[in-house]
Amino acid sequence: MYPLIVFTWILFSEISRQPLLDPIYFNHPLIGKFSMLSDGISTPVAFGIALVTSLIAIYSIPYMKHRFEEMTHEGITPPSWGTYYMLYTMFSAAMIGTVLSTNLIEFYIFFELTLIPSFLLIAFYGYGERMRIAIMYLLWTHIGALTLLIGILVYGFNAGTFDVINPETGMFNIGFAEKFLPSEWQLPIFTLMTVGLLV
Repeated sequence: MYPLIVFTWILFSEISRQPLLDPIYFNHPLIGKFSMLSDGISTPVAFGIALVTSLIAIYSIPYMKHRFEEMTHEGITPPSWGTYYMLYTMFSAAMIGTVLSTNLIEFYIFFELTLIPSFLLIAFYGYGERMRIAIMYLLWTHIGALTLLIGILVYGFNAGTFDVINPETGMFNIGFAEKFLPSEWQLPIFTLMTVGLLV
């Protein structure tokens, strides 16, 4: 345990001094540049997500085994273990993608990618009226996602870029919207984006 703690501390110390920036893998004049940044802020959060989701994956083995037995007893053929772990891994990877994103549209794509596997996990393995619950979940989360997207689009088009971080320099575009966004628009956009994330 002690070597893991030391290794993690050294890793975070190095990344906070010298952030790791992925090469640009998508570039569009309207949308901006997609890249990923691992720095002193995003790396601990991504590491936390990876650690917690890994522990949950291990903890879920007896729970899911019990759920498969229940579904078989109810006369339902449950999807395989492979389907469960594929969806769960997609969900975990998409959460990490939201943390490492350098662009608001890229963030939104990863945000959407967390909703699809979680919907399918509820639909396939949930209890009670799981299809109805899964559809209600999908409906409400997409209402939230739509308000987030509206806020992102208004914010980005007024700023002239969706890049929160310049992927060529690794520097934050601090104040990039404030230069172009009228002050009366700032609170409504912030509210839209916050409500979208909270839903």
